[in-house]
Amino acid sequence: MASILLLEEEREEAQSLCRTLTNEGFEVVCVGSAEAFEEATFRRTFDLLLLEAHPKRGCGFEMLTGLRRAGVQTPAIFISYRSDVASISAGFLCGADDYIKKPYNTEEVAVRIKAALRRHYRAQTEFLHVGTFRYHLYRRALYEGEERITLTPYESKIVELFFRNRNTTVEKSEMLQELSGRDESSEASLRVMISHLRKIGLPIRTQWGKGYRLELEG
Repeated sequence: MASILLLEEEREEAQSLCRTLTNEGFEVVCVGSAEAFEEATFRRTFDLLLLEAHPKRGCGFEMLTGLRRAGVQTPAIFISYRSDVASISAGFLCGADDYIKKPYNTEEVAVRIKAALRRHYRAQTEFLHVGTFRYHLYRRALYEGEERITLTPYESKIVELFFRNRNTTVEKSEMLQELSGRDESSEASLRVMISHLRKIGLPIRTQWGKGYRLELEG
């Protein structure tokens, strides 16, 4: 059963939405203030966040922005009377997966939630794992735990090669081909790049005369 944290200050709307979502098989925790929302996210992890974006009380946007900066990737959906393009754009820019305008049909909200959860868990299969590290193939992003590690575009290409060929030697010539046409294609620059990736903590082993190998732990 997927768990949902709902922030909705209007009691009647909250009760109606909670009933629908509970009938759909979700576990729903409903809170009515920003403070209660923050406390709930501190106490436990939820499968989805459903937040009211209120124009006067500042709910929603700021809280989700803070969670995203803290590395929380839980899918989130805004519900709001703010239907102008600027507000919708702001909602997505701060990390929302969907934006639902009020007044809404509660059954439609349930459908949108199920779609967001499917997208999120399908995306999880796009991760390749090595120890505490994971690489997202679509985003071309490296994470250690929930923290995203900043890489240059060229480092990202090399990291993707390693993760796609875990426990297999990647030949030096193949790496240089990925970096062709730039100064970074030189062997000296490649060695500097490998050294930096090792300092990050990636378990890269030198295969003398051949190339490098990203080794799975254990």
